[in-house]
Amino acid sequence: MDEVREEDSNRVLKEIREFSDRFSKNQFVMTCRIAAKEYTFEKFTEVEVADFDDDQISNFTNNWFKDKAVKQETFIKRLEENNRIKELAASPLLLTLLCLAFEESGDFPANRSELYKEGLDALLKKWDAKRGIQRDQIYKKLSVQRKEDLLSKIALTTFEGSEYFFKQKVAEQYITEYIRNLSDANTDEEALQVDSEQVLRSIEHHHGLVVARAKGIYSFSHLTFHEYFTAREFVVVRQSSEEALQNLVSHITENRWREVFLLAVGMSPSADRLLVSFKDKIDAIIAEDDKLQQLLMWSHEKSVLVNDQYKKVITRAFYLAFAIRGQTTTLSSNYRVLRLVFLYEIIFDNPPSQNFIHKNFLNLDKF
Repeated sequence: MDEVREEDSNRVLKEIREFSDRFSKNQFVMTCRIAAKEYTFEKFTEVEVADFDDDQISNFTNNWFKDKAVKQETFIKRLEENNRIKELAASPLLLTLLCLAFEESGDFPANRSELYKEGLDALLKKWDAKRGIQRDQIYKKLSVQRKEDLLSKIALTTFEGSEYFFKQKVAEQYITEYIRNLSDANTDEEALQVDSEQVLRSIEHHHGLVVARAKGIYSFSHLTFHEYFTAREFVVVRQSSEEALQNLVSHITENRWREVFLLAVGMSPSADRLLVSFKDKIDAIIAEDDKLQQLLMWSHEKSVLVNDQYKKVITRAFYLAFAIRGQTTTLSSNYRVLRLVFLYEIIFDNPPSQNFIHKNFLNLDKF
């Protein structure tokens, strides 16, 4: 029902009622996204589809890849190797997008930001085009890039404020401000308010990227999308300007920004510049923290005493990790900074290629 054009909605609902009443002994199933339509069918029982469990994911993908060159076993194996992507597979719609992306090349993109970009492109453009779906006029006027820019603006503003849930009026205000600055915008305040309500409703109903969690309370449908669009605002919308980079690296000690950093590096055409900004910020933090300096010096002295085949940076990392386990909560919270110190030592001691930066930074957990 969420894919029926607005002007056809009442007619279709009327025909469904008449048809189901006429053939009342038959069974009927009607599907719709939760927030997409407001209607009541007294003789129908409403149920909400739960997320897929592992068995259901396996059954779905087995049917999807049946008689195709790409094997379901390969898909499941790669899915199990990446918990972040596997979280998305619990949603039938997102699992469909994962299957489409995997079917193209027989693997997920090594760069996770590319995977999300492909999926979002399918949601925002290809999904409607392939199925012949028409949307509200005001929403159709926004190009795919404008839709993504709008979502990026909302994502960064709310993520910076730790607002994983935000009020409808707040979201509409962000949309109003964005529409007002478009070259072909209607600047009448009343018209802008109506348009912002329609755009928010369209984003929720048509693509499910932003959803209502309670009356008047919204959030991104998955934290991954919130993080992706936050990173996109820095790299794509603000084009990695010096101000944008400094704003991004200012959050280097906050664990909740970790995925945003990884995605930003993954989508950045100049990841080396971004990493240099991270290093400069880390250097500044260490320069102001005597405890961190003492710990780094201690790990260095320990590594000098060890005669083995590993690089000294690896030995220092071992002693550092060993020492931090017994330290205070405050010191442990800086482990992220110290771990990056050793990674940067390797990178800047051996001038890297762009692929080397992406590979090492995006696999930081393995380091």
